[in-house]
Amino acid sequence: VLVVLRGASKQVFRRLMAGVEPQTVALVESAARRVSGVKSVDRVRVRWVGPRLDANLQVTVDPKITVAEGHDIADEVTASLFKALPQLEDAMVHVDPDGLDHHHGAVRKSKVDSPEEQ
Repeated sequence: VLVVLRGASKQVFRRLMAGVEPQTVALVESAARRVSGVKSVDRVRVRWVGPRLDANLQVTVDPKITVAEGHDIADEVTASLFKALPQLEDAMVHVDPDGLDHHHGAVRKSKVDSPEEQ
């Protein structure tokens, strides 16, 4: 009983602190990496906001693609995230060209924005 109580207490505390399990972060990373055109996934942050998850991550892409192509990749990443994590409600995907240190662009999607995902 005490072991179960201890485990449950850890989960409740983690939720109160908006923290997520490492497996959830790994799932976000793998879902993003599966998208064609994504060279790497970095700066993944996932947190609980009440009963739903929010994710923020950076993906690097080929620096020779167009801004529109980068936006399309970000859209595919968000779709992959929503499919992999049913409790995900909001995702911010930052798109940066590979090899450059400056911020290039971001796409934010919510399930509210994508009624077909609901």
